[in-house]
Amino acid sequence: MSKQLSIEEKTGLFLFAMSWAGYFLFLNILAHIQGGIVEKEEFQIYAHGWLTVPVLTIGAVLFMEKIRAKQFSGNQFFYPILVIGNALFWLAAIWGIRLASLNIEGCTTFACKLAVFDKQMPSFETGEFVRGNLPVALLAGIVIAFPILNIFILAVSRFIKSNNNAASRIYYLIPFIVGAALITYSGFRFEKWGVLVGVGFLALVSFFHKKIAEFRLTQNWQRVADALVLLAIIFLIFDPGLSIDHHHQSHYLGPVCDLMAGKSLLVDIDCQYGILPIYFLAGVFNVIPFSYAGMSFLAMILLALQYFLVYLFLRYILKSPIISIFVLLIIIMANYFAGLGHVTAYPSTGPLRFGLPYLLLFLSVLTARFPRFNKYLWLMEGFVVAMAAVWSFETFTCVLLTFGMIVFFEFLAFRALLKTAVKTVFKRVGWALVFSVLAYLLLIADIYRRSGQWPHWNYYFDFIFLYSAKGFGTMLIAPWSPWIFFILIPLASLLTIVYIVVYTNASRWSSELKIIAGLTGFSIAQLTYYVGRSHPNNLFHICIPIIIIAAFAMTKFARFEIASLRRFYTCVIYVAYAAVFLFILNLTPKTLEKFNALKNDYREVQTNLVSLWSRMPTNERVADAIKAIDKYTVKGSRVAIFLSPDDTTETLMLSHRAHIFPFNYILQESILEPASKRVFEFKHPLKPGDYLFISRDYADLEARIVNNLQQQFKFQLKEITPHGVMVMQLAAK
Repeated sequence: MSKQLSIEEKTGLFLFAMSWAGYFLFLNILAHIQGGIVEKEEFQIYAHGWLTVPVLTIGAVLFMEKIRAKQFSGNQFFYPILVIGNALFWLAAIWGIRLASLNIEGCTTFACKLAVFDKQMPSFETGEFVRGNLPVALLAGIVIAFPILNIFILAVSRFIKSNNNAASRIYYLIPFIVGAALITYSGFRFEKWGVLVGVGFLALVSFFHKKIAEFRLTQNWQRVADALVLLAIIFLIFDPGLSIDHHHQSHYLGPVCDLMAGKSLLVDIDCQYGILPIYFLAGVFNVIPFSYAGMSFLAMILLALQYFLVYLFLRYILKSPIISIFVLLIIIMANYFAGLGHVTAYPSTGPLRFGLPYLLLFLSVLTARFPRFNKYLWLMEGFVVAMAAVWSFETFTCVLLTFGMIVFFEFLAFRALLKTAVKTVFKRVGWALVFSVLAYLLLIADIYRRSGQWPHWNYYFDFIFLYSAKGFGTMLIAPWSPWIFFILIPLASLLTIVYIVVYTNASRWSSELKIIAGLTGFSIAQLTYYVGRSHPNNLFHICIPIIIIAAFAMTKFARFEIASLRRFYTCVIYVAYAAVFLFILNLTPKTLEKFNALKNDYREVQTNLVSLWSRMPTNERVADAIKAIDKYTVKGSRVAIFLSPDDTTETLMLSHRAHIFPFNYILQESILEPASKRVFEFKHPLKPGDYLFISRDYADLEARIVNNLQQQFKFQLKEITPHGVMVMQLAAK
């Protein structure tokens, strides 16, 4: 590809690349659509897409640029006509597929048809959506028509006279065409079409985008602003109700309880969320109260730290205090307020799962800000990668792609100094490998010290295969939902980065672009959280990277001084602002609902904080069970308790005990056949004279264990507590 392309040609080339990327993505989906896509195939489509679409797109771009250089050199209309033709094609194709898939049988009024149209959007609460009819003929037509259209445009281009001004004007239409196509994926319900008028009016603020982006604070005022932002973050995410969710928190707290009571992960503790999080939490709960409320309190602290880290590298890459604060508020609205329930009560959706990549990105910012400390910061990067390696498979994937993209970008950006670049890569990767090996050795040594056994890695990987290859708990992607933005934004970012590092002097961009490269890798890895279990609510948990990437692009547009494309960038920014305001309007009802609910929670904040530090049981049955255990068993001994899953885990936590059987939160083992089998077939040490603590609402697997014990012992009822905990003493048959 020629390095002497004009900025107009580069713009056209990028837009052409995105139109063909859409085509290859479309082909990738169609290749798997025969017989209908099932949930567990979505990950295969996703992985196959990232392995093929970028490569095929780059190939198409190189091929087209070769044609342009040989046959259409000097023709300023070449890319504008191709791009406008392709954009109109995809606008017609997207709307055509959606309209053709409508099942409007029985609908005679426009309102009825519009309601059916809107029901193709997934329900925010349940994720359910109306599946349309698949217009096979139309899909096949699109596959054939798109390349034919491009060939036709090439043929016509020979007869069009070059006119640079007219060519650049064609680009003005592109943002509006793209916006009209992508609004079908936005989650917008067209019964509220009047909202679009208001959004269009609000987007007029985009004409002040350049002034907003260029506004600066003095150093002292910036420090004041940073302090106020930190206070605002704490205020916004503080949950005075200390909301809890037994089910989602018990998946972490049960293993933590067992670890603190002497059991060992990968031996007699199952945890689907990884290894190191349990060690981390066990350490933290020596400082803060070990309870469900304590878990929520910790989640608030971690979220505050994560959002402040995000703000700091927003400030660094955007170099605009106003836009940084605005983007942070959007992130908090989407990531914290817009989702179902309280994020602090769902630990698997926040920093415990996705926090380490942000720490790695922050270290990358520090390497750019303080290059004299790079050798120490690279050591810290390696340490973070090593933590991720023993944290969880998913976290490691996110960190590895983030780290890999950062290191690879910097290598390509500074490849002119090849010897230094290679040496730097070996140092950084080497430290990461050394620390990772040490982390695994320490983990293995600790497990062997605690249990006398080597770790059974299959105990953890069985859960990974359950959720991936076996498709447990999966949900289909709703075609007309915002998932497409989580593909297109990282893809656009990746293609842009490839172009910059190959065809420009990327070293002058490196301090900012390496963060964007890291975020691109992170966003690609993070979407696997959504693929397979495609509830629309899950997109809120992974939206931070793509919001930052989009904000960076918009801020860069404000600083481009290219006269021929100034109006094009103005149109892009206007459409982007319209999209942002539409997004904010979609988030506002849920945000206001949660803010209004805080009023009642603040009335009880003192009581809630007292209960946090006093570690009060959440119900009377748990209190009964704790008293019974203390009464009938030796302090610190393991117990055989079979209450409801939530009550069993809380009782063990608050009494600082472990279960005699190799489980804590039984629902974790119940979903996995090998784990259930291990629990049921466990050779227990129970003997006559020992006690069982039982309630009638225990889980199915617990019921099987109790029935099995009844085949071995007589049960003698010693006591029934006021809230239904039965104390049974075992006797010989």
